[in-house]
Amino acid sequence: MQKSEAWYLEERAEQLAIVYLSRRDDLVITRQRAGSDDGIDLLVNLLKTGANTGRVFGVEVKALRSNRQIHPASKREVVRINLSKVRVPRDVPFPLCLFVFIMETDEGYYRWVKKPVYGLSRKPQLLLNDENTFRKLSTEAVNEIVLDVQGWYDCRVKIPA
Repeated sequence: MQKSEAWYLEERAEQLAIVYLSRRDDLVITRQRAGSDDGIDLLVNLLKTGANTGRVFGVEVKALRSNRQIHPASKREVVRINLSKVRVPRDVPFPLCLFVFIMETDEGYYRWVKKPVYGLSRKPQLLLNDENTFRKLSTEAVNEIVLDVQGWYDCRVKIPA
């Protein structure tokens, strides 16, 4: 009985993630192997003028029953979430986010697992992030995520191999 309940919570969290992401009309969200805990839950394709660009990022989704595992962090608007036994794929060649939803309130939080970093003086790269610090998920946060992913891909195109 408890396993099916956990499955239901994970399914609900995935649907909440899709709601947040689908507020943008330039994203195509594809669910990956439903019910599996050993891969990426959502693959998000970025569109440009309605056409697929080949630019993607992944989203791993987790569900928590209540907010008892959420603690304030030292920085404002950042929280720590104690997640146990979270297996997140680390060897992916594109940006990857972790979304966590609280089932009591439907609140969402996110952090980068493979953070896209780029700039004028640095080669674009993906930095592995193991910290348990999360930001509140919102429409604005999704917009920032997409901008970071777009910027990372733009820099990869500009820098010769």
